[in-house]
Amino acid sequence: MLLAGLSWRERDDHPWRLIGSLVLLCLCSSYGVVLAGSITMVWVWRVWRQHGIRGVLMGSKPRLAGWLVLLAVGLGITALVWPRPNTYDSGLDLLVDSPLPSTWQMVLRFWLCLPSEMMFTSVFSDVMMCFASISAWEWAMMAVFSCLVWAVFFHLAYRRGELGLLIIPYAMMSVLGVRYFAAHHEGIILGFFIMVLCVLCRDCPLNMNDVPAWMKTLGVRASAHMSNRDRTLCINLGKFVGVLLLSISVYWNVYACVTDVLYPYSQARALASLIERGNLQNERMMSGWSRLPATKEQQQEWQGAYCGGGDNCIDFTTWYPADLIVANPYFNKNLISNSPDDSSYLLWYQPAGQAKKDLETWKNEGEPALYFTSFQPFFFNELGYKRADYIEVQYVNLVRPWKDQYKATTCSVYMRRDVYRKVFHKEAPNALTVDVDIS
Repeated sequence: MLLAGLSWRERDDHPWRLIGSLVLLCLCSSYGVVLAGSITMVWVWRVWRQHGIRGVLMGSKPRLAGWLVLLAVGLGITALVWPRPNTYDSGLDLLVDSPLPSTWQMVLRFWLCLPSEMMFTSVFSDVMMCFASISAWEWAMMAVFSCLVWAVFFHLAYRRGELGLLIIPYAMMSVLGVRYFAAHHEGIILGFFIMVLCVLCRDCPLNMNDVPAWMKTLGVRASAHMSNRDRTLCINLGKFVGVLLLSISVYWNVYACVTDVLYPYSQARALASLIERGNLQNERMMSGWSRLPATKEQQQEWQGAYCGGGDNCIDFTTWYPADLIVANPYFNKNLISNSPDDSSYLLWYQPAGQAKKDLETWKNEGEPALYFTSFQPFFFNELGYKRADYIEVQYVNLVRPWKDQYKATTCSVYMRRDVYRKVFHKEAPNALTVDVDIS
């Protein structure tokens, strides 16, 4: 995005600089495709408005060739990442007790929450934005900060004739990102505003002419009633407040870095150590799956929905915990014995009839050495496993920073008692749970 901002002013004289930057942006993420496409729309529209359709098609052959290349890249990537039917998106409403926000409510969150959250406030936790539930005063606080951000950028963009570059890409992203946008995507918003600020400052560096006339008038009137000492004090106070606001992001980064150094963020290394300690990589390891409560109507929305425990749920056997996924890179084989097609990643896709087929297959297999799941009776009873054969081993405590917040969790695995003896060279205690130190 920074490269795109630096290349914007010479877009017509050296089009491939901007085209190359936008191709790189497409390759970063799906949001990059949206931003690159909408930035190009603004570019094409400006050429059309100034030179008509002939200027678009015949004005510059390198520019037209660049547009066509960018279009091919964008369409190709879109085809690659287009979700299959019945992907995770279709099941979002199963994960919450109350209805999900409507599209217009999500769009409002983009415009009235994210500009504030990207730099100044820390209200959201690291969740999908459609799941965020906060108090009314927090919504109001974010709206106030966001409106101030928009006021500054609207004013600067309007003065430099770049209002379209500010509004259109953001509007496109706010509409197309309503379903999937999560709080950890906020950096994309910050990057976009940095790109726009880069464009605005390259067109014309910030100067006193950018200060609105009414603010200058108020300043002159207030200054007339102040002594030199008071004027100096107000100027220094203004500088202090500005530095304080800009220091919020620095504080978040320092807090996150220190937390990352002091505590483990992921269970990957600890789990790999546990597996290596017992030489378990060739043992059968199984991941639990997601069983979500569902009404008859919700079941009908899913082709081939199946509930092994009755008729009030859906078993998503292809949606399993991340423990073995993140430990996989430490080994030369896939650790997940019950993954579809031996995949080492999370599909977020549930083929019709998959759950019933999986559960029938798993029932005929023996108890795994390690079973990664949250303890619920159906995870054991459904497959005929005996809870008494296992002990829950809590093997690492995680601390995950988020701005100035953190979330502490304990990772555990259900280990067969005979496997426990192999790993730790002693009998498993009679308790249901045990803490271990594998450092």
